[in-house]
Parts: sequence; C-alpha cells; structure tokens
Amino acid sequence: MSRKPHISKRLDELPATSEQHLLIGSCLLWGCVVCSGSQARSAPRGKAPYTIEDHAPEIWTRHRDRLLAIWNDTGPRPTGKTSGFGGERYRGAGRLGLPAWGEIYFDGATLPKFDKAWPADVRKVWRDIKSAL
Repeated sequence: MSRKPHISKRLDELPATSEQHLLIGSCLLWGCVVCSGSQARSAPRGKAPYTIEDHAPEIWTRHRDRLLAIWNDTGPRPTGKTSGFGGERYRGAGRLGLPAWGEIYFDGATLPKFDKAWPADVRKVWRDIKSAL
C-alpha cells in the first residue's frame, strides 16, 4: 500500500522556489515542493536532482489561477525589478503569449517559436522554459 506524500503543512501558500519552478521551470534553491530538489536532497530518496514529484500536477491545479494571473498580467509593463525568487518577479512575463512552464507541462500548451523582437527578459524566460522541458 502506498501512502500519498505529504506536500506541505499549508498547501494554500507556496514557497517562492515552488512558484518559480511552476512559472519558469527552473528550481535554483532548496525548499521547492514541486521537485525532488538538489543532489543532496534527492539522492537519499533515489531520485535524480530536480525530478518533478508525483504530486506536482495537484499543486499546479490548486494554484493555477493565481499563478497564471501573476504570469499573464495584462497591466502596464513593469519598470522595476523585485528581489528574491518569488513568482511576483515574473509578473507580466507572459503578456506576449508565452505560457508558463506549468501550463506547458501540466496542461499541454505549446511553446511559441522564439521571436527576436521580444524584450530581453521574455527571451530569457523562453530559453529557461525551453531548457527545462
């Protein structure tokens, strides 16, 4: 009999690293509940680093609307940068039709073709997502 893994004490709040992983597909620091984490964290569990956990689609489904609202912000283009690794940093990154990594991975959306006319930050996010798929 397999037990369902414990995802988080408070699934209503995602760690910033998990938000980043669901929005751009890269996980840089420990504390992500979407993936197995770094080599040190994943090796004792017999997994490759940053392997997507079985419960990741459930987390995406639960937080999808809020995360896509961050990603697909239609307001004026932000001029300042926020610090840290939270999803708020990526507000507006999807305004040119670029889907979030979680949307591609869990919802089956397709990544649009690279366009040199995109702003530099959007081109960078496209490359991050492409390399994580």
